[in-house]
Amino acid sequence: MRIPIGVLGTDRLDNSGEAGGPAMANKKNTGCSTCTRRRIRCDLAQPACKKCNKRGLECPGYGPRLRWAGGVAVRGRLKGRNVPIPGHDTGGAGGGGEAAGAEAETKPGPGPRPEDGGRAERPAAEAAVAADDDADGGRSLGRSPDLTLRKSARAFIEYYDRNIAGLMVWFDTEDNDYRRRVLPLAANTPGLRLAVAAISAHHGGMTFGQAVPRFSEEARDACLGLIQRRVRDMTGRLMTGGSAALTGEADIADAEWMLAAILIISTYEMANAQAAAAESHRMAARTIVNVFGHHDACAARVFDFLRNQMSILDILCSTTSFDLADVERAVLPPRSMADGLFTQFLEALHHVTLVSRRPGSSAPPDDSDDDDDDDDSDANWRSATAIRSRFEQATRATMLAAGRLQVPATAVGRDFVRLVNIYHDAAVLYAYRCLGHVAAEHNDRRAALARLFAQLAALEDATLCAQNLPWPAFVAGTECYGDAGRQAAIAALLDLMTRATGFRHFLDILRFLRMFWAGPLPDWRPLARDLQQRGFRILAV
Repeated sequence: MRIPIGVLGTDRLDNSGEAGGPAMANKKNTGCSTCTRRRIRCDLAQPACKKCNKRGLECPGYGPRLRWAGGVAVRGRLKGRNVPIPGHDTGGAGGGGEAAGAEAETKPGPGPRPEDGGRAERPAAEAAVAADDDADGGRSLGRSPDLTLRKSARAFIEYYDRNIAGLMVWFDTEDNDYRRRVLPLAANTPGLRLAVAAISAHHGGMTFGQAVPRFSEEARDACLGLIQRRVRDMTGRLMTGGSAALTGEADIADAEWMLAAILIISTYEMANAQAAAAESHRMAARTIVNVFGHHDACAARVFDFLRNQMSILDILCSTTSFDLADVERAVLPPRSMADGLFTQFLEALHHVTLVSRRPGSSAPPDDSDDDDDDDDSDANWRSATAIRSRFEQATRATMLAAGRLQVPATAVGRDFVRLVNIYHDAAVLYAYRCLGHVAAEHNDRRAALARLFAQLAALEDATLCAQNLPWPAFVAGTECYGDAGRQAAIAALLDLMTRATGFRHFLDILRFLRMFWAGPLPDWRPLARDLQQRGFRILAV
């Protein structure tokens, strides 16, 4: 069987920067790809060009573009060929995309999280900067990012450790694998160190005591340049080595650091309000998982943790996608994480999204289908009773997982329990809307909506779980059409989330909701579908 490699290399949105090679470094910036495609002069405004904004298009920015296609090559004797992985079915791969960015903000980011207690430097941070002076040292990555990275590497690593690692997981503990395993992995991987530096420099702004308005972009571009070189090497060995070319330990290790770097860069793009670039990176990460995730050797490595993180991103992003092929290709949690936080919830949520995007999803639901012998049949998933049962089961599984993690009986722990209930009610509301139960389940829907807003209001410190609130906040916003009071509460929550995390794409969610609230329809999906066709994606993650 064959699995598409989907990893080819990079194209340029413009000819600036150094990640594309010395020959391209001195050419003049020609503008964003949208203006180039339309054959008009781009004004190069930051963070997005005015000509894209004027026409309601999402400006892709001016950075490098990674191309993630379905075959090994686009020309020559391997055109359209796939990577053969014996013994496995064909996995989906991501499509093309672009990794664009805007100039980093220089406003200060949030300081250490309160639960850190001002803790001292972690061993993981020490390990991640221990290789600062290794033989490579990133010297091939361009003078500006290399010098800044060498001067401030420890500060970037420590900032990520204290302020960002906790924003990328459901519940932050000392066992957070971004901190415990990804940072040490960066010790011998210049590309991963650059990804960490890029997001830390952007998120931290002036907290480093120096102006770094462009370093984060340069570090991102240099990281993508390293990924490009690894991809070219993989493709070259595939052309000469055949089916076993990408099954070695070194290739899995490369896939591991590339996946970690891409997930971090994707978060960087969302923090920078570059949804199109974040979507491109999501497709890139999906491709890596589909190619390498079938190796048994990956299960005992950090790769499986990263695959699980990718599944969270992919499944939640799919809930606002109306491209059936995109939804079908979403990465699911690995088997090793079956008993993890929200694992059953994510699987159930994805099934609802998948069923609702298939033809015939608007057919009237019938609870008589509850006894269908196939629990995964579309008809059974359209049953309101089955929906409630599945999400109740998923909620119990997450609470059991939280018990194994010994979530403390503090404000943070109590808010986590509220978060689980928040996701439960948001999922039921989302399923009712997508599967046509709004009218038939009016009373239960109204009760779930009231519980959702009550639980959101009851959070003792929403800033400590703000990174987990965008999806339920989005669902709550889509279900309070015509209710000015609840709309104001959601707007305030999204603003708080933006300030607490420094992630600016939350404001894009608010902009969408305000368009929806001002529109003529109480169903958010037609507007979201129309905007997706025009290139605007809502990323409620």
